[in-house]
Amino acid sequence: ANEGMLWNEGAKRFDQAATLSPVASAVGATAVQTTMPSLQMPAPLATPKAKPVETGERRYLLDRAGDVGFIQLYIDGFEKLPLEQKLLAYHLAQAAKAGKPIAFDQVHRRGLEIKDVLEQIMAHAQSVDAAAAKKIRDYFLQFSANGGNYYSHNHDKFVPDFNFEELREAARAALRDGAFPGSDAMALDARLEDLKRAIFDAAYEPVLFTTKPNQDNVAGTAVNFYRGVTQAEAEANDKDKPYPIVNRLVKENGVIREEIYRAGDPARRIPAGRYAKELGEVIGHLNNALPHSASPKQKEALERLISFFKSGDPVDFREYNRAWVHDDSPVDAILGFIETYGEPLGRRASFEGIISFKDPIFTKVIQSVADESGYFEKKAPWPDAYKKKKVVPITANAVTVLANAGDAANKLTLGVNLPNEQALRETEGSKNIMIGNALESVSAYQGAKEMEEFAWDKREVELYRKWGDAAYRLHVSLHETAGHASGRMSDRLQ
Repeated sequence: ANEGMLWNEGAKRFDQAATLSPVASAVGATAVQTTMPSLQMPAPLATPKAKPVETGERRYLLDRAGDVGFIQLYIDGFEKLPLEQKLLAYHLAQAAKAGKPIAFDQVHRRGLEIKDVLEQIMAHAQSVDAAAAKKIRDYFLQFSANGGNYYSHNHDKFVPDFNFEELREAARAALRDGAFPGSDAMALDARLEDLKRAIFDAAYEPVLFTTKPNQDNVAGTAVNFYRGVTQAEAEANDKDKPYPIVNRLVKENGVIREEIYRAGDPARRIPAGRYAKELGEVIGHLNNALPHSASPKQKEALERLISFFKSGDPVDFREYNRAWVHDDSPVDAILGFIETYGEPLGRRASFEGIISFKDPIFTKVIQSVADESGYFEKKAPWPDAYKKKKVVPITANAVTVLANAGDAANKLTLGVNLPNEQALRETEGSKNIMIGNALESVSAYQGAKEMEEFAWDKREVELYRKWGDAAYRLHVSLHETAGHASGRMSDRLQ
């Protein structure tokens, strides 16, 4: 199941040649972005040895690369799940993993090509000059953590510490060792030359996208949701489409066309679209998961998700969400094209996968807050026009994440409130999720370090050690339930 995490096969093979240790079978890894690089950061750790969870000895910081730190997530309780739930979790994790290439391609049109070059070199790093291998490794870790060569928190491009000559020599050495199958030195050199500006030129497409007022944020975007289209053209195309989450707009010979993300469905005479291969693999794993569904409602949700991946139709996605929000099975999946933060208009969604299982103890915490949603709605400090007329019961769970992929691997998510479509939230309610093992790791490492640095006195440090984790969980519970799940949209925005 860990293969659904940030680390992919290339990174795991590279462990043998670098300082990053293998992750234990009951442990996952994710990335945290350090947004204040000017702070004095601790030196990188020596190669960590994975320690058994049952000993109580926990290591949270696995490694660093540039301004990215890699934090270990412990998957406590998975071993206690019934076999059917383990099998369900496994197949869902494989489905999430199958969609990872989609997310890299959505960030930038050259993202998958750059990723493949780096992985090929890392898989044969024993043949590469050690100094160059270290720099390439650090760049790859930053690349993986951000989903491409743009920072996920501010969208600025970052460039490697190695130069083009070092990359070419490393690639040639890897080629001699069996990398880049089907390629020769001449073809490899041409490939690298073609990627040179995208990797090394900081002035070439320097920002992934912007959302500044009074300017065209689409025409100049580097993100791969648009090609040759202006903001005015994109907005006109989307005018009568309430939820155009799964298409790429391309303008060719003066004509705008939509490339819809879908595998295709011959039975409904729906042709294949963009990402048909990857979505076909996702569907295959979901079909394997179906027999292990914990309830009829979960099976219905997965079947409707399969239908959506085949058609790319927002109506199918709406019906999936309708079933999903009412399913409260122990093993759950957030899977598909979910969040729209990754593009300038905030309308097209990035692929992500979060596979988790319920934490019964801390679920009581967040559900107790969710049960008071009517009280919070009534007491909210805004006009009644923006309060829900009817508060639909909220499903709130604390979960342990065992696999995350795509857009969800680029950011350390502590809580989730879905679905995003306002009409569904008003009529069906929402599902609120607190990710307990992510909270644990962030609180135990990052929070503890911040407290040691900024606490007024030792008493504050002791209070944090005693109550910090509980306060953090309560904070996220309130954020997701009394925050995201509250209020109603203005009528003019419906």
